[in-house]
Amino acid sequence: MKDNRKPDFNLLLLWAGQVFSQAGTRMYQIALAWWIINRDSGHAGLKMGLLLVLSSLPSILLIKLIGKWVDKYPTKKIIVMADAIAAILTAALAAWSLAAEVQLYHVYALGFVLSFFQALVDPSLNKAVPQIVSKSRTESAVALIVSTTSIANFSGAIFGALCIGFLGIAGSLWVNAASYVLSALFSSRVSFRNKRDAVPAPDGQTDGKIATRTPKQKLLWRLLLGFGLINFFATPTFIVMPVYVKNILGGQAFMLAVAEAGLWLGFISGSIIPKWIRTEKNFITVGGSGLLALGVFLLLTGILVHAVWYPVLLFFAGLSLSVANVKFITLFQNVVEDSVKGRFFARLSAISSFTFPVAFFLFGSLADVFKATQLCLVQGAGVILLSLWYFKAGAREKVLWN
Repeated sequence: MKDNRKPDFNLLLLWAGQVFSQAGTRMYQIALAWWIINRDSGHAGLKMGLLLVLSSLPSILLIKLIGKWVDKYPTKKIIVMADAIAAILTAALAAWSLAAEVQLYHVYALGFVLSFFQALVDPSLNKAVPQIVSKSRTESAVALIVSTTSIANFSGAIFGALCIGFLGIAGSLWVNAASYVLSALFSSRVSFRNKRDAVPAPDGQTDGKIATRTPKQKLLWRLLLGFGLINFFATPTFIVMPVYVKNILGGQAFMLAVAEAGLWLGFISGSIIPKWIRTEKNFITVGGSGLLALGVFLLLTGILVHAVWYPVLLFFAGLSLSVANVKFITLFQNVVEDSVKGRFFARLSAISSFTFPVAFFLFGSLADVFKATQLCLVQGAGVILLSLWYFKAGAREKVLWN
């Protein structure tokens, strides 16, 4: 009985550490977004877009290095060192802010470096699942890992608005640095004791690449490519949201926090309910349904314009996407061999975000020209059209289990 409980306790430690780490990051990001809007409202969309472009580049440009490191080095070592170095760099910029004014290029540079460390941590978390829990608990573990970002962003959205109001940009940096320290302390106590025996990589995946020679590998590749295209329309919500709140709803930082909270509460709820949604090797169709619902709710934000409806619709958008995430990642945990999981999930992160630079720059620029409601309509329509492909792909899911 004791041994059975140990892995769950370790997973909770890992989860708690990442909640602290990512909550601090999101707190800093939302404070920074509001700081940029009030600092230079004429080009705020473009400047936020550039920040997010820089933040998305490490996982794309350094994919091979990240994948090799994640498979080569112990998971705990990667996570603890990433948080420790991030804490030092963030604290250094906070100290600098006491002696001189923080400039945009400072936060751009820090955002790029912090994103590199997060790009190391993300696939490490997915790699950790089979090392901590039994195969029968995979979906529950994936749901907990998925909820990490949701809970972190929910709490970060609330406290980020408070931070920028009471502590300013410097205070937000200090809080973020402290969150990294807490995360490193929690993660250092995790013990990976339930490692599954490594399984030799299948032909065509020995280097972690997803080859396209077999039906299984072709379908995996197309699923990942689809995520990248979906994200082109869905992820710019983080650029549209501040502009929507300020220019369409006429709100302030608190209203932005409420909108963010609605989105991330949806993510949290969506990470809880998948265990009650039966799939029975029908993960792709269920996940595709979640993506379709996401598109519908994004579309509605451009139609039902109201301070109450906006966070409500974002809640259901977050819930839908979270359900899809849990189902797809659970599928990958079951069909991808343990020996290449680190490189596979690094590739998943890179391919899922390969459209981020263009999307962030494009939507950031468009946010300065078009109404936020018009951008919401484009987002929703794009996600709906792309999600329909997953229903066709669902009919071929059985090849992944062979």
